[in-house]
Amino acid sequence: MGPDQPRFIELLKKKDSLTDSELSELRGLIDQDARSHVQNMALMRASIDNIEAIRRFDKASADLINLTNRLTKWVLAFTVIAVILGGASLYLSWLALQKNP
Repeated sequence: MGPDQPRFIELLKKKDSLTDSELSELRGLIDQDARSHVQNMALMRASIDNIEAIRRFDKASADLINLTNRLTKWVLAFTVIAVILGGASLYLSWLALQKNP
């Protein structure tokens, strides 16, 4: 590997997620060295990043499910209220008809 080896190792060992420009740079650095241990290091980093992405997706999915459940409860509550008010309206109309035949 050439003079970019320290940068390559730095990118692979970076604790945070890689930015788009860093991913492009890493792809270019991988292409410069076809040794198997280099490829294995890159695959390990890709696997770790995939796990992180799946965890973020799971959290976002759980948040959306919770929001949907909360909205469904509100819709159910409003539906029950509408049915009760409709029933009360029908009862009051029936009472009015009984008084004035």
